[in-house]
Order: sequence, then C-alpha cells, then structure tokens
Amino acid sequence: MPCYLSPMLPRQKIDALVTRFEAIDQRLSQPIDGETLVKLSRERAELAPVHEAIMELRTAERERLGLAALLDDPEMGTMAADEARALDGRIVALSDTVSKLLLPKDAADEKSAILEIRAGTGGNEAALFAGNLFR
Repeated sequence: MPCYLSPMLPRQKIDALVTRFEAIDQRLSQPIDGETLVKLSRERAELAPVHEAIMELRTAERERLGLAALLDDPEMGTMAADEARALDGRIVALSDTVSKLLLPKDAADEKSAILEIRAGTGGNEAALFAGNLFR
C-alpha cells in the first residue's frame, strides 16, 4: 500500500512536534507557576496551527487507506474511487500546508519596523503618489 504523505515531509520532525504539543497540554493541565504558564501557553499557541494541520492530514490519510478496501468492491467501487480522488487532492493540499507551517520562523518577524514615505523629487505628482502609497 503506498504512503500518501509527501516524502518531503520529515516524519521524525512531525512526530516530535506532535509529542511536544501533547506534552505541553499535559503540563498545562497540572498546577504550575505563572512564568511557566505564560511560557508554555506561548509555545502552545505557536504549535497549535501546525498540530491542527498535521491532525487533519493524518485523518485524511486514514480515510484514504480505509477507502482502498472499498475500491475492489463492485457495488461501492465507483463511489470509493470518486472519494479517493477527492481525498488525494486534499492530502496533497494538506501536505503543502504542513510543509509551509514547518518552515523556520524569521527572527525579524516579531520585531517592529518603521517605514518612511516621502514625496522626493517629482513635485505634486510625487506627493500624490506618496499620499496614495500611504493610504
């Protein structure tokens, strides 16, 4: 039976992320001090979208594997084939989503930035453009 998960997704990293998310949930369910609570809550908030996408992907993979048995059934084969095609597309989309979510975060993403917009040379037209750009 073929694996429907993209071979580009690092299985070990995904499993480690899911394990870490579950460990954080378990730790948050126990009494802890305020500083640890804030730290773990932030980490959980960062991991939550990735964890959700991984769980959706795993569910879709299980559904796809369950459909494999129905493909040979003469009565249910055509419906199972249609659903299998739809699930294959969903699995590919979810794999892409998980891949993007696993990309490392840039350190500058959380920092503020200042953007200066000036008219420069060009007279009134440059001032109008700068105003439009600002809006």
